[in-house]
Amino acid sequence: MTVALYFGSFNPIHIGHIAISEYIVGEGMADEVWLIVSPHNPLKDSKTLANEQSRLEMANLAFADSIYNKQIVMSDIEFGLSKPSYTINTLTWLKTKYPTCDFKIVIGEDNLAVFEKWKDWELILQQNELLVYPRLNSQNVELMTHPNVTMMNDAPLYPIESTMIRDCVKNKMDINKLTKKTVVNYIKTNKLYE
Repeated sequence: MTVALYFGSFNPIHIGHIAISEYIVGEGMADEVWLIVSPHNPLKDSKTLANEQSRLEMANLAFADSIYNKQIVMSDIEFGLSKPSYTINTLTWLKTKYPTCDFKIVIGEDNLAVFEKWKDWELILQQNELLVYPRLNSQNVELMTHPNVTMMNDAPLYPIESTMIRDCVKNKMDINKLTKKTVVNYIKTNKLYE
């Protein structure tokens, strides 16, 4: 089985995350997409981070009505691994637990530009295919031509970041077009990002 691992804080999950996940399954790039909700990305500030269980629950809510909801799986595996969360450590754990799976890694074009800052990035790239989705204003980088890098140039492009949602909530602005209604309700009910 081919599994695309989509690592992220998902703080909160938005329509861009949803569209990319559904695109990967719909285009047959992987049998399943596993959203790996990261407790803390070592390259990001954790001050605005909602707790991990809330982010996992929002991800579950976002895909509840997806036509691919059996193939898009939310994962909390990093919650029990050592912090901060390094992709290489998670991959090592997954390959031991699921030896018959072929893992691909989903990242944005902006992350490809800083991929060389990732712990053991050369080993990750040597052993795994990267599925790279487009981001606005991303510059071309040398890694785009690497044989293990697949650019998803036809993937849907949403100029949305989780930061925008958090800022909108803080400023009491509407977020209904940025994420699923169920996620909007969860954020309001639990007073997240206020």
